[in-house]
Amino acid sequence: MSPKGGCGISSSGCNRSCPELMISRFEWGDGIYEGTGKRQSKKSTEPFGEKGAEPPAKPGGWHSTDELEIARRRWRAEVERIEIKVLSGKDRYYGDYSIRSGQDSPSPYRVEIRSLSALDNSCTCPDYRKNGLGTCKHIEAVLRRLRAYGEHAFGAAARQGSPYVDIYLLGRGDPRIRVSWPAAPPRQATAVVGPFFSGDGDLLADPEDALPALRRALEKAPPAVQEAVRVSEDVDEWAADLARRRSRSKTREKFLEDVRAGKRSLDVLKVKLYPYQEEGMLHLAFGERALLADEMGLGKTIQAIAACELLRQLRRIERVLVVSPASLKAEWEEQIGRFTDLPVCMIVGTRAERLRRYRRPAFFYLCKSYTPGGRNESGARQASRSVPERFSMTA
Repeated sequence: MSPKGGCGISSSGCNRSCPELMISRFEWGDGIYEGTGKRQSKKSTEPFGEKGAEPPAKPGGWHSTDELEIARRRWRAEVERIEIKVLSGKDRYYGDYSIRSGQDSPSPYRVEIRSLSALDNSCTCPDYRKNGLGTCKHIEAVLRRLRAYGEHAFGAAARQGSPYVDIYLLGRGDPRIRVSWPAAPPRQATAVVGPFFSGDGDLLADPEDALPALRRALEKAPPAVQEAVRVSEDVDEWAADLARRRSRSKTREKFLEDVRAGKRSLDVLKVKLYPYQEEGMLHLAFGERALLADEMGLGKTIQAIAACELLRQLRRIERVLVVSPASLKAEWEEQIGRFTDLPVCMIVGTRAERLRRYRRPAFFYLCKSYTPGGRNESGARQASRSVPERFSMTA
């Protein structure tokens, strides 16, 4: 295990000089040390923060505020063991970091620090991507480590700001692509990047058109400009997701136009669906990953079957894997036979028998659900590798 400096950052991934300042929780040798110099065994289950620290009080029920949720994440950054490693960045404060959060993080997350005072940083963890707060415990842990250089130096770095021209995805409120400028932006970088953004820092044109054009402009720019501009990894991921969502929406609208023109029909089963069931069918068929949460008795099964039939007609899918509790497999078989003429294969028996059944020609394959990583899951994955496109659902 490589030693870690007072900031808690692995020396193997950092060429920065650390101050003679220790904070709670950093690793060295075969133990974990607190800021007081007290060593704590790796097997210890005691929290890593201030003894007796309690999370911010939360109101009853589901009520909460952004301020309270941010405070709770800062508290978790203080009391949980979080390992930090520098990935890139010539500046002591502003750069990219790899984060491991104990056993909860089998693979590291990536934190990008571009501000020490605003909620403009980013992380690849699920919490950051969903909470809309602009922060998470991993970002707060990095900021806490950076304060180990001293509050005076940290405050000075916060006032000075990032030395980079940062192009990033705003994580608060409605996601949008923005740019933040250093105090003295390089003239060439301003000439290349400036035309794409408004005076407020927002991307001017549609991301699908503007981002490829921006990338081409940066590729043609001098090396000094390329080094001065940082484009967050979140930008391309968000743009790709936006393109997929727009494509699905356009495909759905085109299908509905064909329905209105009489070229296609919503009547894909032996029985006619109710209007709300037609909407559920379209939601599943054009939603990529979709959840149908109708109440009991409203026909979730028939809507799912209809969505599969619609995808068979539109996208030529060849197989559907239905994963359900054993008690519902017979009901699925009965419902499929009642509403369609599509072949069904029940997946039962030993592992060898189940694999043989997966190879039988059918459209619906009914599989009993197990715990994640269970025996049926691996068999289904092996049997479906050769299928060009699949659509699976769970009862």
